[in-house]
Parts: sequence; C-alpha cells; structure tokens
Amino acid sequence: MRRGFLPVLAITVGSTMVAACASVTLRTPESRRYFAEAVTENWSDYSRLQAARLMEEYGPPDKVGHAELVWNDKGVWKRIRVWDVTPYYDSNTGSPNLEQTVSYPVLPETRAQLAALGRKVQVSSDGTELSARGTSETANLLSLNLAEEILAGRRSPADAARFYESMINLSISGKSSPYLERLLFTPRPAGPASGGAR
Repeated sequence: MRRGFLPVLAITVGSTMVAACASVTLRTPESRRYFAEAVTENWSDYSRLQAARLMEEYGPPDKVGHAELVWNDKGVWKRIRVWDVTPYYDSNTGSPNLEQTVSYPVLPETRAQLAALGRKVQVSSDGTELSARGTSETANLLSLNLAEEILAGRRSPADAARFYESMINLSISGKSSPYLERLLFTPRPAGPASGGAR
C-alpha cells in the first residue's frame, strides 16, 4: 500500500454504494446502524434476521466489522457478538451465530465440569467471563443458567445436560421456563484479590 492512502471498504446496498475508510471510527449510533445494515445485507437471511433482532432490542452495535457485530455492556450482557453463518439446508435454523458474555469468575479446577454442556459454554482464558454460544438468546440464557448451577454445586454436570435437552424440547413445544427467559443469577466481576476465582 502506498504511503498516505487508507484502505477503503465498499459495500453495495441495493443500488447504493456505501464506502468508508477501514480506519474510520463510526462515532454516532445512526452511522453504526446504517453501516451494520449495509454489512449484514450480504449475510445469509438467517444471520441477517438475528442481527436485525439484536439491533431492535439493544440498539446499534458498538463495533461493526465485515464479519461480525459487537455490543458492549447491554443489560446483563458484558458483550454480545453475532456473525454470519450459512443456515442448514432447507431450514430456518443454522449453526450457532450468537455469543453472549457475562462477568463471572470461574476457578481453573471447575472448568472441566462445564464439559457436559459441550461447546455451548466457554470460559475466558483468564477465568473472568462465561460466554454462551447458541442460535438464540433463549438457548444462551439456558446454557448460562445451567453453567452457573454446575459451578455453584447445585446441579451435577450429567443432570444439567439432561435438563438442557428437556428445556429445549419445552421451548420447541411453545412453552417457557424461567431458565429460558432471564439469567437466574447476578453476573459479577472478579474481585482484585480473587484473580478471576470465585
């Protein structure tokens, strides 16, 4: 790249060309919303609808990249990420494309207990965050609620895995549960003396 020139990202939205320097920060909510809509125009319908739902609920994202949108400090969430995935053949569902993160310290020796939830729950490398990856906020709430119960010793990993399946089936049948509606615990940052441990 020649000195003095900035890389330019150009996106076509309908018949309109949107161009922005890759290094320019989108400072206003309106500009972030517009750019997010332009970026997601090229995503699969499945992912675009997920992004639109999040923008409706949480407002414009705080960070807009070509492959993902990110919100910071929205409600109980420390971070929300959505990215484009291809939906399953002939289906309105797809691979997980929504990650929601809370502050929650996790001891290194307790991380293995979360294996019962598979890749649905991740612990940050420093042990200060719990993240759920799923296809919906409902699934993520369920995953995090069960992860917290496992870590607090109120539910065994095997029971949590069984309970997860029963709650997903309940949701599919059109019914609900507090596990699917909200966090049943209060996210909490690690204290300075805890070093990420609880």
